[in-house]
Amino acid sequence: MFVFLIVSESSFGQQTYWQQKADYQIAIDFNAENKTYSGTSSIVYTNHSPDTLYHVYFHLFYNAFQPNSLMDIRSQQLPDVEMELNKRLSLMPDKEKGKVDIWYLSMNGDPVSFHIDGTIMTALLPEAILPGDSAIFKIEFFIKIPKIVRRAGYDNDEEIDFSMAQWYPKICMYDNEGWHANQYLGREFYSNFGDYQVDILIDSSYILAAGADITETYPVPGTPKNLWRFKSDQVIDFAWAADKNFKNYSIKTEDGTNIRMFYMEAFNQDGIWQKTGNAIAQILPYINERFGHFPYKNYTIIQAGDGGMEYPKCTFITGERSLGSLLGVTLHELMHSWFQASVATNENKYSWMDEGFVSFATTEIKQYMAENNIIFGRNECDFPYEQQQEDYRFIVKSGFEEIMNTPADLFHSSTAYYKAAYTKGELFLKQLEYIIGKKLFDQALKTYFESWKFKHPSPADFQKVMEKSSGMELDWFFHFWLNTTMYTDIEIAVDTSTEGLFHLYLMNKGNILMPVDLLVEYEEGVSTLFYIPVDLMQWPKNPEEDIHYGQSMTFTMEPWSWPYVTYVIELGMKSDEIKKITVDPAKRMVDLKPENNVWINK
Repeated sequence: MFVFLIVSESSFGQQTYWQQKADYQIAIDFNAENKTYSGTSSIVYTNHSPDTLYHVYFHLFYNAFQPNSLMDIRSQQLPDVEMELNKRLSLMPDKEKGKVDIWYLSMNGDPVSFHIDGTIMTALLPEAILPGDSAIFKIEFFIKIPKIVRRAGYDNDEEIDFSMAQWYPKICMYDNEGWHANQYLGREFYSNFGDYQVDILIDSSYILAAGADITETYPVPGTPKNLWRFKSDQVIDFAWAADKNFKNYSIKTEDGTNIRMFYMEAFNQDGIWQKTGNAIAQILPYINERFGHFPYKNYTIIQAGDGGMEYPKCTFITGERSLGSLLGVTLHELMHSWFQASVATNENKYSWMDEGFVSFATTEIKQYMAENNIIFGRNECDFPYEQQQEDYRFIVKSGFEEIMNTPADLFHSSTAYYKAAYTKGELFLKQLEYIIGKKLFDQALKTYFESWKFKHPSPADFQKVMEKSSGMELDWFFHFWLNTTMYTDIEIAVDTSTEGLFHLYLMNKGNILMPVDLLVEYEEGVSTLFYIPVDLMQWPKNPEEDIHYGQSMTFTMEPWSWPYVTYVIELGMKSDEIKKITVDPAKRMVDLKPENNVWINK
């Protein structure tokens, strides 16, 4: 029996929350011919933590782009290496290697001793940074740009000159778990919010594109170079690209958001870049309404990188694509502006909170566009998650599935990582919608974004928002899906042997018991939806606020207690009066064997 409670959604338990801040002023002199640059960086680091800091770590990402780096060694160990990364790194010639040299480091004007191990620099501070204090770090550096093998570097396969991501010494993340000085192995990131001013001195023949609030360009008298100045506030990173032949297109949405595109004309067949930009501008009001308002005024789509990779206020995307592919990837990367650029989770540790959320949002948006005849045609199937569910069932049955909460760098295969972070992460949200009900889920997801934007939430923070918004206990679902590889398998069984009456049995054949939407269709053309909660929830959803099934009568049944394998429903009818019975007609519940979710009277 459920006990109904009144809950408050005011604070979601953030009273003791804190986060660090890192503001950057970076200036570099770029040598395009030699593929190098020298530079200085001034970082104002504010310690909002209750802890005293005696040392600080920095990322030096480009040290990964060379033979025998940890990224190279790790790629050799994976059974399914992405993009032949193992060969491209191990066979990389000297002229294509990346390298970061630190010439000088100081804190508040005093020299700082440091040592470098791969992509991590440890700075031993001359004085501690006390709680509430700030320190100014100044760095002089020289960087050799690698030939692009993963996201960043020079001369990608589409001949974009420079894709500049992970390109500067970057202070590591410190949170309530301590330092996150992760060596870069080619997967995910975790970064402080801060304000950026970036000055780039580069040959005047280059056109630069970046994720920025302000872009200014000045010719430098007496030199063949221009000074490009970018400003970007309240972001976790800064990325830019440069090429001599960039074309650009921009469009402003009704609410004043600027969508900017930089591309090569050779990859703009039938104007697909302009069509993509126009479609993004058209669909943005729906995205704002569904997931929360776009948090920035500018978004730049840049032909660069090695596929599709998100950065604050911009993305790198390759251009060898159809319109559907270009728009689909752009939508995915755009949604990272919600889930990672704004709600900046530790994607090294919980990659599903980034990629899974974004994959879910992308599928929902594309389905909305298809239903409204915006670029995408209507789906061949009624349920847009069919392929994702099949992919999930495949990895479960293969025996190679790994736990979702596995840190990104620690998965034993790339396939297991992608299925956990993207596929299972996306289905995790769709199942939450099924458990909570669509109306409450949509409200809760938007509340999560508004409550945690420009912060760094954990899975527990997301769970708390979902529980307070719905009134349900959800720890059982979070535990099973995030920390185990257990699965759901609900089977329908029937019995007509007792006085000719129809007895319906639901059998829990799997490890995870789920609430059940059960649609019973009668021969006379009407139907009934039986909603069966699980006792672990402590609070049922309101099926009237969820997906509707025509004119079906709706009944909320007694909860299914999880130790019981069987749930019995006595319909009080004869079998010839019943046409069809379906578990989860909307197909949101990820059932390992959907073939036993339907009974048809033959």
